[in-house]
Amino acid sequence: MAALSHAYGHPPPPSPSPVSRLLREYDAALDSPMIRQQRRVKMIHPYGARAWPQVCGARMSEAAPEASVWPRCSDGRERVAAAKLRLLVGVQSDPRMPFRRIGIRNTWKQEDRVSAALVCFVIGRQGPSSAQLRQIDREDAAHGDILWLANVSDGRAGRPMGMDKLLGWWRAAAKLMGRTMTHAVKVDDDTHLMLPRLSADLMALRCVPHLYYGGMAFISVNPRTFKTCGFDYGGLGHYQSYGCASRGFHVAMPFAIGAVVGLSSSLVQLVASHRDIAHFVARYSSRQNNKTVLLEDMALGFWLAYSHGNVTYANVVRWIGDINCGRPSAGLRRGAQLSLALHRAKFFRSHAYLWWIMHHNGTHTEANCTKQTLPTRKEARAFAPLAG
Repeated sequence: MAALSHAYGHPPPPSPSPVSRLLREYDAALDSPMIRQQRRVKMIHPYGARAWPQVCGARMSEAAPEASVWPRCSDGRERVAAAKLRLLVGVQSDPRMPFRRIGIRNTWKQEDRVSAALVCFVIGRQGPSSAQLRQIDREDAAHGDILWLANVSDGRAGRPMGMDKLLGWWRAAAKLMGRTMTHAVKVDDDTHLMLPRLSADLMALRCVPHLYYGGMAFISVNPRTFKTCGFDYGGLGHYQSYGCASRGFHVAMPFAIGAVVGLSSSLVQLVASHRDIAHFVARYSSRQNNKTVLLEDMALGFWLAYSHGNVTYANVVRWIGDINCGRPSAGLRRGAQLSLALHRAKFFRSHAYLWWIMHHNGTHTEANCTKQTLPTRKEARAFAPLAG
């Protein structure tokens, strides 16, 4: 029971709103004004490392906060607040993949203090085996970086990141964010993050209310079927050409693709407390063998667009790439000062290789990349049953 004392779950949702757009199909008579709103979406497009200060003025100092004792992820809000941190980062960790946590601890998480960021591995307490729970508890005792979600199932077959885990994370963040924390960020556990760059970006945008930060695309959602339509990087084009509205899909709105997703504190509180979002997740999670194409990050964009309506989108899609040894991401060419994140770092060696390239002027070649990002033998044995 002691291991659960600081864990976060969520209560049963209250009654939903009967006419909420989050819970019903598109109705042209009621929802056509959203097309006009979509055309007025407030989107900030950075074109370089120095673009953000034009929004809120000069960047704040990157000095570490005055914290005599660095907080643990299991600490309460007051102790976290006492550390005067700026940023809360939740790595959505698969409980079955300890090697990724090791790779992150040995690389980009080491910059948490210079970035004034508390970095936590977010794991659902329900679902992992007894052996996995014991191992993760040992990790937490050694590092203090596990954030348990008490009533959330995790480590399931297929996608380990469920809709209930996404909501559980934002609820945990709402409870944990200290007074000085301006933003919380969700990161995939196969993301190699340039943490100082992320911290500097979000501090430079500290004056922007209701900020939604990430690599943006557009999607339309039918909340009755949990299906999507009209994926597009540009806006409404595919929504209209595919006839999405006639099939009950709400007007396409931006969502942040999963590698890095940041919310200002106001939006964190909104997601954590909104009753219709809770009902959306409860309905989605109750569906057996849910094979819809609605991913968690798409759902988050839909929730924010149709529950708030005054979101500012910071689009950093140009600064996020995937690891592809044959076709190297632009992020590997730019270096750590300009890149934000590289996705699909599936193994321990992947993080080590990217750290070497980005921070130690390593030479990126296809041969180096292919060799250095292979799984270790233990990883290969652990990953094999999950790959399908």
